[in-house]
Amino acid sequence: MLYMDDAAGAVKGGNASVYRAYDDERLSTVVLKVSDERKGVLREEGCTKSTEAAPCSPDAMLRSEYDFLTLLAMRGCSCVPKPYALRTVYAPRRTEIHERACLEMQRLEGTTLADALEAREKTLSEFQAAYLAYEVMRAGAQVQHCGVLHRDVHPGNVLLGSGGVYLIDFGTACTVEAAERGDALCLTSGYEPPEACVGGLWSKASDVYAIARTVIRARWGRLFASPEDIPDTVLGRWLARCVQLEPKMRFSSCAEAVSCLEVALSKRPLLRWSCSPSLRRAMEWHLVANHCGIV
Repeated sequence: MLYMDDAAGAVKGGNASVYRAYDDERLSTVVLKVSDERKGVLREEGCTKSTEAAPCSPDAMLRSEYDFLTLLAMRGCSCVPKPYALRTVYAPRRTEIHERACLEMQRLEGTTLADALEAREKTLSEFQAAYLAYEVMRAGAQVQHCGVLHRDVHPGNVLLGSGGVYLIDFGTACTVEAAERGDALCLTSGYEPPEACVGGLWSKASDVYAIARTVIRARWGRLFASPEDIPDTVLGRWLARCVQLEPKMRFSSCAEAVSCLEVALSKRPLLRWSCSPSLRRAMEWHLVANHCGIV
């Protein structure tokens, strides 16, 4: 049984709200992502139907069911929240969520990159930005390895948790194959690749672009209009290739971008994380005191 946490309130999203609840079967606090739709089906991890790959478009089914299947397609990834079940909420005294589709998933401790940067009130150093770039791009590589494209990476969808860096909110994600359909998207302005703005096809290189723009915002506090405007540093040159206007001029995937970043930074001892006795120490700023994030 689920017990809603009335004190926590809800975090509003584009087409869903996120609540916190206690699951007495799992003996842990979980996150409930409640869709705007009022109908739903019950599915749990391990069911036969739950092994399907992520569907082509969320328009073909309930948004919560789409999110559930997408997360299940990535259940081997350590950088995304684990989905538990898809069900319908029955809470007559909570009219705003009663009889709505609900995705129950793992609750991750931490804060978003957007909130952390706002609390920090200054940009990252070159070392911190290099660490962030490596971790977020590696998370993107894990997702792409599972055949999924996130399609909406920005500071608000990067979670800096006590267990590492996570990608969250897969509401616009799709499979690599489905991206060939060229579905219309509503993306975060400033982080979408040029091809998405003109109706082009989304690819692995498109996620590379969005992740790099996220790192640029964290490093310099602004988004540059052209790759040529990015400062000429080891990290800057790598980021400049990631955000080339033509997809074929970028790294073809997050995995390729990670490999090239490792090579580039291995030549600069001051930026090489392997020389630090504690990688986590470089990112201590991201854990805001007494802050408990809800994914």
